[in-house]
Amino acid sequence: MKKFIQLLIFLFSVSQISAQYTTDYPFDSDWVTNFNGRVFNIVDLGAIPNDEINDSPYFRMAADSIQHYGTGKLIIPSGLYIVGEQNINPNPNSQEQYYQNNEIFNIEGVNNVIIEGETGTKIKIRDGLRFGSFHPLTGEAYHHEPDTVQFTTYEYRADVGDIFLIENSNNIYIKNLELDGNNENLILGGYYAETSAHGKQTEATGIKLMGSTNAKIQNIHTHHHGLDGIEITHYNLTPTSNPTVVVLENINSEYNGRQGLSWVGGIGLTAYNCKFNHTGKANILSPPASGVDIEAEDSVCRGGKFINCELINNGNSALVSASGDGGYSTFENCTFWGNTSASLSITKPALYFENCQIYGSMYHAFGSSDDASLATKFTNCHFEDLEHPDYGVFRANYLIDINENDLGNVTFDNCTIVANEIKSIWITNELNVPAYVKNTTITHKKQIENHDFIANFRRVSLENVQFTEEYPAVVTDVYFINIQDDVDVGNCVTLENQHVKWESWDNDTMLGNWILPGHYPMQNTLELLTPSVGETLSVGNVYNVTWNVDNSNDFVEIQLFKGCEFLETIENTTENDGLYAWTVSSDISTANDYRMKILNKNNLQDFDYNPTEFSISNPSAGTNDIINGNELHIYPNPFNDRVFISYTLKEKPEKINIKVKNLLGKTISETNIENQDTVGNMEIKLNNFASGLYLLEFYDNLEMLKSFKIIKL
Repeated sequence: MKKFIQLLIFLFSVSQISAQYTTDYPFDSDWVTNFNGRVFNIVDLGAIPNDEINDSPYFRMAADSIQHYGTGKLIIPSGLYIVGEQNINPNPNSQEQYYQNNEIFNIEGVNNVIIEGETGTKIKIRDGLRFGSFHPLTGEAYHHEPDTVQFTTYEYRADVGDIFLIENSNNIYIKNLELDGNNENLILGGYYAETSAHGKQTEATGIKLMGSTNAKIQNIHTHHHGLDGIEITHYNLTPTSNPTVVVLENINSEYNGRQGLSWVGGIGLTAYNCKFNHTGKANILSPPASGVDIEAEDSVCRGGKFINCELINNGNSALVSASGDGGYSTFENCTFWGNTSASLSITKPALYFENCQIYGSMYHAFGSSDDASLATKFTNCHFEDLEHPDYGVFRANYLIDINENDLGNVTFDNCTIVANEIKSIWITNELNVPAYVKNTTITHKKQIENHDFIANFRRVSLENVQFTEEYPAVVTDVYFINIQDDVDVGNCVTLENQHVKWESWDNDTMLGNWILPGHYPMQNTLELLTPSVGETLSVGNVYNVTWNVDNSNDFVEIQLFKGCEFLETIENTTENDGLYAWTVSSDISTANDYRMKILNKNNLQDFDYNPTEFSISNPSAGTNDIINGNELHIYPNPFNDRVFISYTLKEKPEKINIKVKNLLGKTISETNIENQDTVGNMEIKLNNFASGLYLLEFYDNLEMLKSFKIIKL
């Protein structure tokens, strides 16, 4: 019950932290169900699919109609529609653009708008449009010199235009479309950005929502745009502004020039089952060139949630959140695959990653010594420099490379970290509040220079961390885990390796041992012998704790742990003579995950852990019954992971059968034992069962003696 209550407290605390920044923001669809506005069909307006004639005028006509009525639904039947227009300035001059684009579909300040395609509906930018910088007098591509300075002179820019631009509107639903930006057939000019390194930042996006709320974009393939597949923008927001709900569902945004998704401002963005892949891998690459960029501009980004999404093979980091008042998002069951650059590049607060797969080196994290809820958190995540079968993987010096001044409260919890061809982890935290690595396995495979370090920690708390390795048998080099200032090595940190050692490559004493709290190597003159693996101790009984002794002049302390958590001090000071008689307290609950630690009172580097778990049972906390002279005792009841059965039978049984059933009468566990004595004990493991009430039936030679109600905590 204590464990159950602790779980509830933990879940409540986590939900409180998450809810502060990542509350769910669902799309309000009632207006869609009750829509009664005017309906327009693009074909009825004059567009002809599957021909070579530009359909931009008909999309403008549709937008003008919806604008006029303040609402509307646009139906786009199956087929290919060519769009995109640029007019040449008939009187070239230095005050106007040489190539002037016409809008395709632009509405502003309307409510209740549906844009709906069908299977096979495709809208494509026509060949030959200009994108970037072009001279306003000649129309030639213009390359500004020097290219290290900002160039955003408006008269030089050439915009392809956004296919759908919706501004300051409410209740938007867009679905079932393919939007092809055709960036491989655009005519490219010079850069139009802060520097040439920042690429071509003019308009050429599939769907752009500016200042629009309660929008849903569903079943969209948006690709090969000069700029972004999708951009979500809301200016002038503060953290206390009202939600600006946008939901993305089943989006495939790929091969765009700048981003799969640019989130430039908003409160409440949710993406389900979306792909943001291959940015910058076609004809255009403009930074950040990421799958997703969370970058508030004169605004804030809050309440982001990404579920079952993938960000693979992008020209820069799969995810970037490095500027503006953004971050504040949760990623659940998402895949990040850094192939030509980092998997993650994040310096903004309140980014949480749960059950994610993160391939390729990652950079940065956000720490907060003052507010733990702002710090980056990874829970149940897998990190690995795993080669993608088609696109490879990006490797820096380390798989996890976070070297910031403040990494306080940054957390890796219940993660797996596998370093195949690089060093594993570099965390250097400059402030006093530690970063945390706990309940995590770190596996080393990379063969580096002999005596070099393969991982580095500074002001980090390690708890229940297993360092493992996979090296060929022929490898003879040895490496070490570098420890800098104030590393707190807690319980159950193990280093059972042949090649990777602790703190120094010549530290032979650390092989195969539990590590002392603190960052000092254990001397290991003590060796705990009992309790032994799998042994069961009964409360109220006296048990001999034994250990080997090298120096009997000292005193030792004996501690009890449950799993990796310190439970109590069994004896604060006792002679180091190799024997202590322990009366197992009735206050100790029944469980099978206890460990013991013995340490020298005069030298805290001299200690030993019980390397495996033993059980404690409470026979008195059970159920007793006498049936026709047969005595049965089931204990403990309630139980945690297993129950014990003691029996005294009148006659020797040929077979004993134990069935455990749920309340519907279905047998979910069965144990059979033959040729038993009249007196015996049995152990039934039920650790995989959910908490609740069960029935345990005891059969003697196929005859049920008794059915007991048992409770699993």
